[in-house]
Amino acid sequence: MERDDAMPPPPTYEAAMLGQPYVIAPMAPHPFLYHDAATLHQYVQQSTAPSAPPLSPPVGISALDQTGFWRHHGLDLLASVYQIFITSRRRDTYSITDSTKSLMYTASIAMETSCCCCSTPRGPGVTFHLASRSKHPVLVIHRTLHDSCCAPQETEVTVTIPPDISLGTVEGRGSKFTLNNSAGDIVCYLNHDDSCCTCGQAPHEVVPAGFPNDVGLVDRSRDGLTVTFPAILDPGTRTLLLAFALNLQYTHEEQAKSAT
Repeated sequence: MERDDAMPPPPTYEAAMLGQPYVIAPMAPHPFLYHDAATLHQYVQQSTAPSAPPLSPPVGISALDQTGFWRHHGLDLLASVYQIFITSRRRDTYSITDSTKSLMYTASIAMETSCCCCSTPRGPGVTFHLASRSKHPVLVIHRTLHDSCCAPQETEVTVTIPPDISLGTVEGRGSKFTLNNSAGDIVCYLNHDDSCCTCGQAPHEVVPAGFPNDVGLVDRSRDGLTVTFPAILDPGTRTLLLAFALNLQYTHEEQAKSAT
């Protein structure tokens, strides 16, 4: 009678001399390899994970690294000037110069706001593309207006280093504006006197948040605008002020066209 616990057969000569060969167990297929998406690109497109937020300028790093950041993106010129000048538009392009009239940047208009007298809409706002002297793209500034019959006009200007580094916004209600960093904090107030008879000609006072005595100015000049920076402003806030001034100059020109 055979026993159920019979001894296994003796090993072969090769197994006894060389050892039992190593057997690799079959691998379970990874779910990604048999995902409906055949490529990584399709897998990312089908993913439900939220997209990454826009980048922001570095915070909490040394002044030397900050300087390198602005130089890399072509905005370091704004850090060392006391004043800049924005010329009137010529062929849909503005010139930004320093106090010696040396060219710093140019700003071209890509889209214009549709108006009630235009038969064809030309886009939901106006976009300025700022370029360096060597024609390298530096900034994208986009302005939208929100009109209401019962409230002052609201203005929002977004300022971005291409492709997606957000510097902040310029937000306005009527003739009062603020400069806001990428976190949404108010970094500067732009005060305007509405009581004067020629309010369109009155300058805007630039008051940094927390530094009420370090005041700058955005004022009309014979051929455009003059921007005087408060000394305390960092390059990012100076860039937002430049965006405000470009929008203001464009607004003045559009108002002059509609009045004629």
